[in-house]
Amino acid sequence: MVGILSYAKLVNAKNILARVEKTIIIGVPLGLGKPIDLLNALYRLASDDKSISLTILAGLTL
Repeated sequence: MVGILSYAKLVNAKNILARVEKTIIIGVPLGLGKPIDLLNALYRLASDDKSISLTILAGLTL
């Protein structure tokens, strides 16, 4: 089941890249509720393709 979930998140990450092109800035809140699998998939894509600019701002509070 983990493999299928990871694949789905990778597909979602590729869909995000198709919409926002090569610059991604994401803010994630402090505590529970972060989409870790999706963030990992975006990070993996950005590390494989150096033309993608990924910034993750973690620990935001509301």
